[in-house]
Amino acid sequence: KIAGVLLPMVYVMLASNKLIAAQVNDGSMAYILSTPTNRKTVVRTQYIFLLFTIVVMYVAITTAAVTSELISYLTSTKGIAGYNPLTTLLFCLGSFLAMFALAGICFGASSFFNKSSNSIAVGGGACILSFLCCILGLFGNEVFVAVGIGVKAMSAFNYLSLFTLVDNTSMSAFSKAVQGFDVAISYAWIWKLGILLVIGAAFAYVGGRRFVKKDLPL
Repeated sequence: KIAGVLLPMVYVMLASNKLIAAQVNDGSMAYILSTPTNRKTVVRTQYIFLLFTIVVMYVAITTAAVTSELISYLTSTKGIAGYNPLTTLLFCLGSFLAMFALAGICFGASSFFNKSSNSIAVGGGACILSFLCCILGLFGNEVFVAVGIGVKAMSAFNYLSLFTLVDNTSMSAFSKAVQGFDVAISYAWIWKLGILLVIGAAFAYVGGRRFVKKDLPL
């Protein structure tokens, strides 16, 4: 959940701020809006660019993950017969949708505020809060508690992190059931990823609407 999201998360925070709030803050947005291009087109184009770069990033990440897993099977005694990339693909999908949700929050904040500092404080704060709470929530895990380095009460931090909606346990169970293993199939990961999708789209939409209607220091 957290090992592979740090660099994409930093990119989302910085890129979202640069696309709208930073340009309003330094005055360069005035030049863009002095052309026949309207605000709706500007905010839509910037958001599409942000999504496109995240998609490209995760295509590369997923390709690397699946390829490295394939190589590990080919060089092991199991051979290609035991290879099934479904679990890896689901994990990458979950990571992408977590970034989609955070990108929506960050872009929404960037569109909502005129000052870059406020945009970073809200959007970046949401990213950092989710990341830190996910790490703290690990210490409430049953395994950590069993070995004496965790406290059960710390699992409460999981409810403050968007990364909790990436349900690796449910994804693994679903993948194993599809492969024919005798485990209970779980679909919980589907509606949790759906929540991430709604969060990302809703925050980006609200921020975009605010940008179109608000007064800009031009």
